Amino acid sequence: MNILTNNTATLLRRYLWLLETIYSAGRITLDEIRRRWLRNEWSGGEELPRKTFENHRKAVETLFDVNIACDRRTNEYFIEYGDDLERDDLRRWLLETFAVNDLLVNSKRLRRRIALEPIPSGYTYLTTVLRAMEENRCLEIIYRHTYDEKREKRYEVEPYGLKAFRRRWYLIAESVEMGGIYAFALDRVVDITPTAKEAEIPLDFDCAEFYVDAFGIIRIPGQSAERIEIRVYGKQANYVRALPLHPTQREMERTAEYSVFEYRLAPTYDFRMELLSHGADVEVLQPAWFREEVKKIVDEMSKRYDG
Repeated sequence: MNILTNNTATLLRRYLWLLETIYSAGRITLDEIRRRWLRNEWSGGEELPRKTFENHRKAVETLFDVNIACDRRTNEYFIEYGDDLERDDLRRWLLETFAVNDLLVNSKRLRRRIALEPIPSGYTYLTTVLRAMEENRCLEIIYRHTYDEKREKRYEVEPYGLKAFRRRWYLIAESVEMGGIYAFALDRVVDITPTAKEAEIPLDFDCAEFYVDAFGIIRIPGQSAERIEIRVYGKQANYVRALPLHPTQREMERTAEYSVFEYRLAPTYDFRMELLSHGADVEVLQPAWFREEVKKIVDEMSKRYDG
């Protein structure tokens, strides 16, 4: 297990703070950075010398593949090609997570007024997985299926990638025992150990592309994306409009009573459960087989309540 030392963790927090400060400001002078630095708990009350700033700046550029440029006319620093950072889901997630954590650390008076959702464990193994991916090494994991403590199994896997979904991390890995590529929830991993065996990962593997037709983490080999239509009633349509269920979402019809949305994805179990979670406010229209499948579940639910 790889755990960051206190010194390394402190430096990383400083780098993230600097990147988030410049990015959120748009353009900012060194004097203003120094003022904000002193107001921040990470500073320890110490000034930010120019040499330290330049060292942190170079480290940020190397670690996060960004360029912190300086406009010599105004002596303002800014993130060059900031739009690229906005489009990068991983770096944006990292920045947003740090920004919230930074606010909580520096606003102790507000802690009792902020209620966070508990997040399952799994972060412990992230550095181990990332290092194995970087070194192209196989992993040996002990995995607890469906949260059954009596069912633990050891697997040797080739780590293809990592995917976050619904506040959980998943190791996307190929396993002979599982019959192909499988999503292992990190919060179900009991132990994980790098091996000396080299992993054979396709050079062109792209995790986002691999899941392009999926709603979430479920991807069934051979199942193709289909055109799916749903009707959303009442105010729930505003919710779906504001928070699309999938990147392919398109609004096809809008009335005072309902809206019709179209998707292009594989109608897997997790997507079906998402639609059912909206209760009577969502109706599946197409394809016919999927509508019938959801209808059967609704009928079974109705029988249980009638009984």
